[in-house]
Amino acid sequence: MKKRWKIVIILASLLLLTISLTTIRNQEKKLKFKSCNIDIANNDEYVFIEKEDILAILYARQDTYKDSKLDSLKIALIESDINKHPSVKSSQVYYTIDGTLQIKVKQRTPIVRIISENGDGYYIDIEGMIMPLSAKYNARVPLANGNINAAYRLKYNISNRDSIPKAYRTVSEVYQLAKLIYDDTFFAPLVEQIYVTDDNKMILTPKIGPKEIELGTIEGIEYKLEKIKIFYEKGFKIKGYDIYKRLNVEYSNQVLATRIE
Repeated sequence: MKKRWKIVIILASLLLLTISLTTIRNQEKKLKFKSCNIDIANNDEYVFIEKEDILAILYARQDTYKDSKLDSLKIALIESDINKHPSVKSSQVYYTIDGTLQIKVKQRTPIVRIISENGDGYYIDIEGMIMPLSAKYNARVPLANGNINAAYRLKYNISNRDSIPKAYRTVSEVYQLAKLIYDDTFFAPLVEQIYVTDDNKMILTPKIGPKEIELGTIEGIEYKLEKIKIFYEKGFKIKGYDIYKRLNVEYSNQVLATRIE
């Protein structure tokens, strides 16, 4: 007898749950899109996209975003439209029971600004994606120029040097170096510029210390950066920052320092 009552109670609970979910869904269908709440992550660091830009995307998709039935909104379509913005990494769109459309946007994180020999300018983000310069904001990241021939190509990923066309391999190497600089608390505030020579060697321009630091090619770059760090932490403490005009860490087991004459 007790087992029968348990079964009855379980079935009744499931029925009530089904009715409740159906009622809530019907209420959602009757709701209007009354307001919109837009949250843009990391906008204290970068301002590549603003709330007005998101609203413009909504207006372009809907005849009017107010008083639209929530069940008619194509949430996936709105997300797709927002994600097409070149400065957007990802977005999440959903609505609440009170009729508020919630939009959460994450911006891309640029780590280097490229000026190519053909005049194209663009950023490369932390994932190796090419993104355009912005009229709204200039990111405080190192500038890379010199022997860089890669043309601007929207949302093209250059992180894997071995799987991209030859024209983009140099800029891929610049990205590898810029990523190491960005991830290092010592180098991130130090490096101002990356210059690529005609034979694809790289030269850093630091904000303090010598006028230039010659790295050589990208080969063994982690070891070369470590030599620079040690020289700054030990060598400059003894001699000072203003007596050298050039460092060269291209060769193994040595740092060549050229004094200012």
